[in-house]
Amino acid sequence: MTKRNAKLLLTYLWWGWGLLLFAPLIFFTVNEATSAFATAAWSWFLPDILPVLTLVGAAAYKDGGRDSAAAESAGPLLPATIGISAVYLLVLTLCVLLLFLRVPPVAAVQPTNLFLAPLQGAATTFLGLFFTSPRK
Repeated sequence: MTKRNAKLLLTYLWWGWGLLLFAPLIFFTVNEATSAFATAAWSWFLPDILPVLTLVGAAAYKDGGRDSAAAESAGPLLPATIGISAVYLLVLTLCVLLLFLRVPPVAAVQPTNLFLAPLQGAATTFLGLFFTSPRK
């Protein structure tokens, strides 16, 4: 896979999956039964997704449609970057689903930051390394 295609894959993975995670939170907000917890739910969720979405979005924007990297190989960081990204997004998805399974909902997900934060750090590190690795 070329590096350009790999960057597109990672961008679509994060933005596609990330934006899908907004749907349950929007439902949580407009649902009368859970709207009282909406502010706390958003306060928990946004720090867990926005930093990585903005990193990936900015890196994709900066790279733009450069054709110079079209033939460049994605390199050895790609599998690890995709793997840690998928693991983080899957764990975050499971945590979002916890909002609908517990009462009070936000109290159930607050402790998840203890393992989401290190996972997010690892995902961000691999994404940053991948997106900024020098051209060969």
